[in-house]
Amino acid sequence: MRKIGVPVVGFSLALCIRDILDGKYYEKNVVKIVAETNALKKQHWDEILACHKKGCWKDNPKKAEEIFNRLLEAKKIEQPRLDGKAHKGIKNGHWERYIIPKEVEKEIEVSPISN
Repeated sequence: MRKIGVPVVGFSLALCIRDILDGKYYEKNVVKIVAETNALKKQHWDEILACHKKGCWKDNPKKAEEIFNRLLEAKKIEQPRLDGKAHKGIKNGHWERYIIPKEVEKEIEVSPISN
């Protein structure tokens, strides 16, 4: 399996965390995940997590929740629907490579691609 070691932006909370769990992407290279969620309160997140833990995170729900909590704590989960904006969807895939602006390129540590 080839692990992607470039900065990426995800567009599906469930699928992106599953990919990190499966070793397809490095968590540290996730710039952000633009989720389709609309969670205002902890209770909303708890409901979303419960659903995903029974679904695509079922192989390792505890680790998935740990990854989720780190991303949330780092403010790497965005919810455009909270601002009345549409989510772009995942018709063309749920990851995109992030193009680093030249002025900040040297400040970001990116792990190399491994086979």
